[in-house]
Amino acid sequence: MIKKLVFLFTLIIVIYNLNGQGLKLYPFKSGMIKYKLEGKTYANETIYFDDYGRFTSNLNTKHDSILTILRYDTIYELNIKTNSLIIIPTDENTFNSKQKLISQETLKTLGFLKSNTENIAGIQCNKYVGENGSLWVWNSIVLKSEMEILDTKISIEATEVLIGIDIPKSKFEIPNNY
Repeated sequence: MIKKLVFLFTLIIVIYNLNGQGLKLYPFKSGMIKYKLEGKTYANETIYFDDYGRFTSNLNTKHDSILTILRYDTIYELNIKTNSLIIIPTDENTFNSKQKLISQETLKTLGFLKSNTENIAGIQCNKYVGENGSLWVWNSIVLKSEMEILDTKISIEATEVLIGIDIPKSKFEIPNNY
């Protein structure tokens, strides 16, 4: 149930972000962001992106490690444990819902108000507070979120952020054994 609520919240953010940005998802050409996730379960997540997000690789490690790759107009979701692959064709207005992106319009629509600034992973972020939690945002990228859903506190926080780095093309390739 918690997973469904977190997915629903992420989906709402995604829908509100579809205001003509096409596939230029990130404000930087390339980068890598590592997150730690805490709540009822614990996980780590690493996101690599290149060409402003036209290529994105998102590895989420917990019980089943899931690697999600966005290449232009197709999402590939690989389950590393079972060697299974799901291919999801998309249009130019759809992008990977696992990205941690949010616009000022979305923050306002969801009722988040700016409260102050704080340092997350060495980066000064704007903190926004809403009815169910807080978001720390830097250049439209959510570097930290704390939400209370069904009496469970869920926290996602960036532990490392690198921008403008060379990302190997192999990060966006589908292995042959899938």
